[in-house]
Amino acid sequence: MIIGNLPQSVINNGFYKNTAQNRTPNHIAATVPDTFTRTAVSFKNGNAQALEQPQVKDAATRRKMAGAIDYAASHGEIEKLKELHAALETEGDFETLLLAHLRNSGSKRTTIPDPVKGTLSMHFAIQKGSVDVVKEIHRLFKPEHFDALKQIHLSQGNNWNLPMHEAAEHGQIEIVREIHDLFKTEDFDVLKQIHLTKNFEGNLPMHEATKHGDLEIVKEIHGLFESKGDYETLKQIHLSENRYREALSMHEAARCGQTDVIEEIHGVFESQGDYETLKQIHLTKNRDWGKSSLPMDEAISWHKSKAVEEIHRVFKDRPEILIQIYLNLQHRAEDFITDENTGITLPNIREIRKVLGKKGLRRDHGLFLPAKAGYIHYAICCNAFYRNT
Repeated sequence: MIIGNLPQSVINNGFYKNTAQNRTPNHIAATVPDTFTRTAVSFKNGNAQALEQPQVKDAATRRKMAGAIDYAASHGEIEKLKELHAALETEGDFETLLLAHLRNSGSKRTTIPDPVKGTLSMHFAIQKGSVDVVKEIHRLFKPEHFDALKQIHLSQGNNWNLPMHEAAEHGQIEIVREIHDLFKTEDFDVLKQIHLTKNFEGNLPMHEATKHGDLEIVKEIHGLFESKGDYETLKQIHLSENRYREALSMHEAARCGQTDVIEEIHGVFESQGDYETLKQIHLTKNRDWGKSSLPMDEAISWHKSKAVEEIHRVFKDRPEILIQIYLNLQHRAEDFITDENTGITLPNIREIRKVLGKKGLRRDHGLFLPAKAGYIHYAICCNAFYRNT
């Protein structure tokens, strides 16, 4: 194979311009083989006869070409990436293309690792929101090298993140849809594997989306599995605990007051009449700094009154579940009252206000106050419950 058919723009695009002076990206080796330099100069000078002389890429040349492609993809330079892809596609040199996209970004490896792992150029492209780069990499390997795309999207990079984790964390909804469209018809099991893979913190892509309140991505993930009638995978996703806090996606949403996300999660299981899963979600305790908290605890502790109202709404016709939630709250008073209309046991808000008043504290501070049975936590959301009952 030869590399003499590089376009003029590729030679002058910043990667190969003045290669004899070693003006290359940092992660590309400083020296360029004489064979490559002669080819580039011959092409630049229009010496067609020199280009026809067969030249074999050695390992160092292949490494430099792969490094240039990696650099362009990682930095979102789509036009340069397309030119480099086109040059190697013309030669039929998919070995170098695979090396560029399947090795750890910035690596000087001359062989593809087995298994493929580490932060690839795809990870960096997604972090930068380079949708065109993602689409170009998909186009390059589809359909002849589809297995390479599986390896790319199952590669765990920094913090053990898959490309899907990066897309969910950075709110890249278009990239999430692009990845879904890629595998939806060809290999749906890959998407299940992607969405059930945990990063170093034990987060699924859904945790990242709910934590950042990205409703569009949450809906897209729900829609993907709903379209296949795969509610079992959705249950697995929403009942999956992360590593450090043992938190569900619902804990993350409640903690951050993402009411629209909470409504969306509720809606998925309400539509199936699956209140048992909702009950399991809302009675699951996480572990945060030695404390065990339900999603309701998170909402109360962080003054997310709208989130609490939504939890009340979903269980308003099932008071027995709300009773269990309130009896399992970490923060509750000794003195309970029972609402005559619903039979739901709740903290005596008047007593809490009385204590707050004696301490000279504002009731909306959400401070912990000593009581005979532990600690009292006042939350403005409790008033909302009384308004709705």
